[in-house]
Amino acid sequence: MKTVPKAVAAGLLTLVVVLVAVAETGEVAGVKTKKPIDAYPFAKGVIEKLDLTSQRITLTTEGGSRVFDLTPATYIFRGKDKLSPDKLKPGDSIKLNYYTNDLGRALIRRIKVDLSGPPPS
Repeated sequence: MKTVPKAVAAGLLTLVVVLVAVAETGEVAGVKTKKPIDAYPFAKGVIEKLDLTSQRITLTTEGGSRVFDLTPATYIFRGKDKLSPDKLKPGDSIKLNYYTNDLGRALIRRIKVDLSGPPPS
């Protein structure tokens, strides 16, 4: 049976300690990293502006207005019904799940339209 050299064992132990610290704090050398729970944040509010040409939604949230981009992979639901972007309208109350790309744009993965609003026409 071979034994692991002390230097290798110490290096592995240090790596484990660092990985545990990153998992618990979300920081590496004082720099904040994305935790899996933060990878796909949510936003909710009312559609202020909908520009189907540029595929952008301006959402009024508690924190103010924010712009989000639709993608070809964006799913939109009202209850169990899947909708197309043209069924959305200003004034709709929505919740959305998004991610931020390398350019800082918020890209929408999924939109849930509030069921308390009127059904799409």
